[in-house]
Amino acid sequence: MKKNYLWLGPIIVLALALAIIIFLRLTSPEDTWLCQDGQWVKHGQPTEAAPATGCGDIADRDLTNDDSAERCLNGGGDWLADYQECENISRDLCEELDGRFNDCASACRHNPEAEFCTMQCVAICQLSSTNTNINSFAACVQAGNPVQESYPRQCQAGNQTFIENIGNELDKSDLIRLDSPRPNQMINSPLTITGQARGSWFFEASFPVILTDWDGKIIAQTIATAQGDWMTEDFVPFSATVEFDRPAAGQNGSLILQKDNPSGLSEYDDALEVPVLFAE
Repeated sequence: MKKNYLWLGPIIVLALALAIIIFLRLTSPEDTWLCQDGQWVKHGQPTEAAPATGCGDIADRDLTNDDSAERCLNGGGDWLADYQECENISRDLCEELDGRFNDCASACRHNPEAEFCTMQCVAICQLSSTNTNINSFAACVQAGNPVQESYPRQCQAGNQTFIENIGNELDKSDLIRLDSPRPNQMINSPLTITGQARGSWFFEASFPVILTDWDGKIIAQTIATAQGDWMTEDFVPFSATVEFDRPAAGQNGSLILQKDNPSGLSEYDDALEVPVLFAE
């Protein structure tokens, strides 16, 4: 009687598939990172973080479909307006090239034409180089860095934040408020000063006003007078006019509105001080 061995076919196929699986399992790393399509892909449960370099070639990377990358590549004012996005892109690119953004940035600053620096990296490094010399809010704004319209305003230069100097206006806002001039306003002579102060800021309906140059030297003085009944704890309008000669050196100055202190005791002294700029 002839035996039927057709049932052996499926068993042989299953045996071969199992052998292949076992072979792949034994010969391929299970818990590791594999490079696929230019990116590190987790395989199994690797104990270490993905490698920073060694997978993909930055030269072959297509960034033209990324709007923020395109803005960076365009250069000019566009990428300045999108600084944060450009920084993120540059950081990624530099990490793929060099492993650390800071190292790449440092190298670019010294040699912005280095072959391993992409256009984005060069752009961001050049901005970093410019920002190296920034040490004030005004310099930050002048360099074209983004400004947050808060109060006081803030300017971001790289990883540094510069806050606009408005004097102690916020600290004294419950005692005296200056309507004109405002902090950092350009002033000319004669200067009209207006605002409101609580009645306790006055004595005999007035208080002293001082104008100084950048070095703190007094260049003019006057008296502010109440425009209403000052015998109150409420806010009372005041006004003053001061004439002055523009300082020979420096554009910065300070306007100081002193609380009148007839006692002469230092513990009763107080003042509102705001920065001003002398017009040319």
